[in-house]
Amino acid sequence: MKKKLIIIVILIAVTAVMFAVPGAKSRIQPYYSGEAIGHQGRAVFGTVDTGWFELFITENGRITRKNFLAADDPAHRGFIDLVFREENRDLYVYLTNGLYVYKYRIANFASLELVKKVKDNSGDFFYALSDIDNGLATAGVKGFKAWTKDLEVIDLQNLHNTIASNMKFSPNRNYVYYIFRDSFKIIDAFYRYAILETSIRIRDDHARNIYREAVSGAVYLVDDYSLVKFFLNGEFRKFDHISHVGYDVDGVAGSEYVYFSDGIGIVKNRKSDLEPVAWVYTTKLGPGQGWSVGLRAVRDSGGEKVVVFNGDSILLFDENLVLLDYYAARDLPAPAPLPITLTADKYRGAPGSGISLRGIGFGAAEDLIIDFGPFQSYAKALPDGSFSRILNVPAIASGHTDIKVSGLVSGLTYSISFMIE
Repeated sequence: MKKKLIIIVILIAVTAVMFAVPGAKSRIQPYYSGEAIGHQGRAVFGTVDTGWFELFITENGRITRKNFLAADDPAHRGFIDLVFREENRDLYVYLTNGLYVYKYRIANFASLELVKKVKDNSGDFFYALSDIDNGLATAGVKGFKAWTKDLEVIDLQNLHNTIASNMKFSPNRNYVYYIFRDSFKIIDAFYRYAILETSIRIRDDHARNIYREAVSGAVYLVDDYSLVKFFLNGEFRKFDHISHVGYDVDGVAGSEYVYFSDGIGIVKNRKSDLEPVAWVYTTKLGPGQGWSVGLRAVRDSGGEKVVVFNGDSILLFDENLVLLDYYAARDLPAPAPLPITLTADKYRGAPGSGISLRGIGFGAAEDLIIDFGPFQSYAKALPDGSFSRILNVPAIASGHTDIKVSGLVSGLTYSISFMIE
């Protein structure tokens, strides 16, 4: 569902609907992808379609945006994919800007704390993230990798795709589900051979979220003609939809139903026989110029919820496909380069005197080490990567020395010179 690699295809479809008025212009970035998870009785979802990670939750059936964040990499601040995970009852989001994979702890939804940041030593560039048991998977130029939750690589599949999000591990990593153009494969991840290979019917080569049913192991995808349910023994069932395109299919563990998006709307089908039980057209919902692309199903305290990334908005439905709320896309500028900077209220002083040190551009809520001459102290960045600290000038010989601040997670450093009188 996601990725900058498909944005051209999606923008063509969305723009045709959103901006059909002659002479109309807009800088609004459409929502076409995202992820969702149930946590503490709420539906939590996010998107990186604007380059920012935007974090949303449901509150009393309404959508609330709780936070947004850009990468701390000064030259590559825009994120290109995300995945949520619950670990020991805490909620985390993993993000990538292509060069790095970031792990943030989401505390009380209003605070994002940078826990870890890694750059693959093979020089990989990451296009897509997905969830697996006890970790996550990345798709990049170096292949398809499985990682632990501590961001250590434990498996590498020599698989590549022009649409990286069309590769997905099964949760237990036994299989890889692989869509490449008009071909769908289920690959044995250990022996590296296809146990199922079949054609799918497509008009456009774009991202399609694959959903796996935990109990039966059946796999669902929607091509440009049908919702299809594949079994590991090669059998399949299908339901023909009325649109000319198919995008995402998703469901909730233990539920009898799956949901899929086909541009003009979304459909709810029974898992057992794929018969439709509810459907809704989305092009006129919300601001009224939508195109349903990304879709995620999740359970909160009120039952199943369906989150649809509908071009001009994000739509929230209940399990009967009744619209509860929407969040309209808006003019949100792309994250601008943000160089790391340190400033002080003075740059010379006598031993024992105080100075005020401030910095920006570090990781969200990360721990910092401050080296002032031979002495060390500590600080903690705020969620926006800034910090401030009062320091005492050390009692050392007069002359020039450095004040250096280092991020313990991001690895970012910056120094300024100080004259001790």
